[in-house]
Amino acid sequence: MASGDMADDAIPRGRLRGKVAVITGASYGIGRGVALRFAREGARLVLCSRTAARASDMLDALRAITPAVHYVPADVGIRSEIEHVIAEAVRVYGRVDALINNAQTVMPWTPLEDKPDDDWQQTLQSGLQATLWAMRAAFPLMKAQGGGRIVNFGSIFGVNGSRWAADYAACKEAIRGLTRTAANEWGRHGITVNVVLPAAESDATKSFKQNHPAAYQLMRGRVPLHRHGDPEADIGGAILGLVADEGRFITGETFFLDGGLGISRPVQAHQPHLRH
Repeated sequence: MASGDMADDAIPRGRLRGKVAVITGASYGIGRGVALRFAREGARLVLCSRTAARASDMLDALRAITPAVHYVPADVGIRSEIEHVIAEAVRVYGRVDALINNAQTVMPWTPLEDKPDDDWQQTLQSGLQATLWAMRAAFPLMKAQGGGRIVNFGSIFGVNGSRWAADYAACKEAIRGLTRTAANEWGRHGITVNVVLPAAESDATKSFKQNHPAAYQLMRGRVPLHRHGDPEADIGGAILGLVADEGRFITGETFFLDGGLGISRPVQAHQPHLRH
């Protein structure tokens, strides 16, 4: 575990030097990429995921960059656990400058009329509710500090109303609405709130590529840049811009971090059992 009084000379000197960032769902994929980018820029990190065992490799990679890494096992779909993550950030570092709400449970793709209520509950609780709970826990801290940065996660599946993903699409669009309202209400406190819609070459995307190569090639072919984003360089880099000092005048916005996918034909899950 990291401590708040560690030697500053051990932390990289970058654009986030001196800032404390909480990142949910950080053990793999986009969350891991954002954490790596933030670590290289000098942020003090508070990271969470549901299982500590799965986070082991991520923590080793981060601690090779910086000692300022504090990990908290937590299920963000449980209110007390995500509130504990924010409390740990304050206990260890004394503040929260940035909150990156990346975590989200994805249930199997199922036609709307057959979507089980339990799927809806798990999707909304791990996405919309978890995002709301984390934001509300961080708000009084950011208000007292005179500002902060919140970055939430939407999805092109919600924008395009992708088939078989009604729970996920509805959840992600609700998060976009929550983001805009929070930006309106909290701007006077110096808090910016934005949402990103990434298309990244994450672990889940790599698994999809291996299991469904034809569907993967079709999906990637619809990206004007003909590739998915790198979680650290592309997605982490864009989110860095929103969290760094240069992003202080940007709020309530939706950023499509997708290589142009959002201006291409709608992305669809072609079969209910395929997870894109």
